[in-house]
Amino acid sequence: MARPKPDETSIREQLLSTAESLLSYYGAGKVTVTDIAAACGMSQSNAYRYFPSKASLMAALGKRWFAEVEAMTDEIIARYAPPREKLREIILATFQIKRARLEADPGLFAAYMELAAANAWTVSTYTEERNRKITALVAAHLASTGQPASQAAQRAQTVLDATVLIRDPNLIQHYRAELTDERAERLAAFALTLLDIGRAS
Repeated sequence: MARPKPDETSIREQLLSTAESLLSYYGAGKVTVTDIAAACGMSQSNAYRYFPSKASLMAALGKRWFAEVEAMTDEIIARYAPPREKLREIILATFQIKRARLEADPGLFAAYMELAAANAWTVSTYTEERNRKITALVAAHLASTGQPASQAAQRAQTVLDATVLIRDPNLIQHYRAELTDERAERLAAFALTLLDIGRAS
């Protein structure tokens, strides 16, 4: 009787989950594909069937890290609400997700910061897509308030700059004791006032 074929998706997920567990303990720089394969009970050569290199496995982990924030962003965008309120919710939810990850496992959080530094392409791809969505919401807000949509990209970047303290994982990690929900709310509220700078009253 023929042996059943392994489920490629579940094996890839097993490798990623195991890699994440090892990252939390050893850090991104010290974990090898051999370590990950051994922890999964498979050979290194078998692991390479699913990820041809350590770099590709780490890049997949990076995409996995961003997936929750991307799903949250898309869910909020799909809601029936004013664009400005959607922006506020995205800013605060992004902060809450990142802070919760830091509090749940500081070692894994630090390891992912190492991964981000080593996988600039993955981070850049996520950042470009995030900026596109934020700019679209800003453009919708400007249109709804009679302001020129040509300023959307500039205003979106201003909002992102003003909220960097509660968006940048490195800053969240550094200032974790000071970043309360109340402070995040104040920063988000201030940033959103910048959407309407120069608007005629």
